[in-house]
Parts: sequence; structure tokens; C-alpha cells
Amino acid sequence: MNKVILKGRMVDTPQSAILSQNSEVLNFTLAVSRKHRKNGESDTDFIRCKAWNGTANLIEKYFSQGDSIIIVGELRNGKYTASGGEDKYYTYVNVDEIDFAEKKRQ
Repeated sequence: MNKVILKGRMVDTPQSAILSQNSEVLNFTLAVSRKHRKNGESDTDFIRCKAWNGTANLIEKYFSQGDSIIIVGELRNGKYTASGGEDKYYTYVNVDEIDFAEKKRQ
């Protein structure tokens, strides 16, 4: 089973792109806090996320930098070729569902 549920804040304004066949992808980064078990201090992980089509539209419409969001999805791996010609790999969450984590700030 590959299922991820995260609550965090949008690091920046999501960036959308229209791909072939009118498919939209939205890339964003989620800042997720975690506490250290021993000393109780917190640390932050920055998680890459991708949302598609209808989910992408909802995020773009209702969320912006600093907003808290809950996402549900699955881990995926991606690959690209760096300018030096070497292959680079990364992990991201492919977002299937979203929910509001708090009321919209005034």
C-alpha cells in the first residue's frame, strides 16, 4: 500500500502548467513540521507535491503561500537530466485529495 497523508503549509504560490491534451499539473512544496522525540523541539521537512486537473484547479483557486492544507496521495519517483548530463532522481507526493486545515486568514 502506498498512501501518504500530510498536513502542512504552502511554501510558495503553486505553479501550474498545461500539458498535452489539456492536462494541467500543479507543482508546489509543502512545509511539514515534525517533533523530535527526545527533546520535543520541532524541525521542518519540505515535501515536493504534484496535483493534476481538478485537484490542481481546487488548490490553485483556494490556496496560496502560507495557507495550511491537508493532502492525501502516494509517493512517486521522478527523474530528470541535469545540465551536466547526469540523471537526477527525486521523490514527490502525487496528490489525489485535499482538505482545508484551517479557516482562511483575513
